Amino acid sequence: MIAATTLSAATQVQQGQQRKKAANFQAAQADLDAGAERGAAEVRAEKIRKAYGRTRGEAKADLASSGVSVDAGTPLRIDQEIVRTGEEEAAQEILYGGRKGARLNQESQGLRMAGTNAQTEGYYGAGSSILAGGASYYGGGWRSRARGQQPYGGYNQSAGDGTVRIG
Repeated sequence: MIAATTLSAATQVQQGQQRKKAANFQAAQADLDAGAERGAAEVRAEKIRKAYGRTRGEAKADLASSGVSVDAGTPLRIDQEIVRTGEEEAAQEILYGGRKGARLNQESQGLRMAGTNAQTEGYYGAGSSILAGGASYYGGGWRSRARGQQPYGGYNQSAGDGTVRIG
C-alpha cells in the first residue's frame, strides 16, 4: 500500500511537471510567433511604401512628360496625397501586426499560467494521494480496534507487566 501511494504521488507530480513543460513550450512558440508577426508586418509595410514610391515616380514622370511642373500646384498635391496614402497603409499594416503580436503574447502568458496551475495541481494531487494512503493505512488500525481486534497482527500489545509483545 505504501509503494502504491508513493507511486501515485510521484506520478501526479511528474504529470504536473510535464504539463507545465508542454505549456511553457507552447508559450515560447506563441512568443516567437508574436515576434515573427511583428517582423512580417514591418516587411509588408515596407513593400507598401515601395509600391507607393513606384506609383509616385510614375505619376511624376507622366506629369513631367506632359510638360507640367511637378514641384507646385496640383502635381505637388497629388504627390503629397500619394505619399500620405502610402504611409497610412504602411502604418495600418504595422498596427495590425502589433495587435496580432500582442494577442499572441497574451496567449503565451495564459499558457504559462496554465502550466503553473497544472504543476500545482500535480502537487495537490500528490498530497491528496499521500493523505488518502495514510488514512487508509492508519484507518484500518482504528477500525480494527473499534471491533475489539488488534491492528496489524497485534503489534504493540501490552503484557500488563510493562513489556510489549510484538506479533
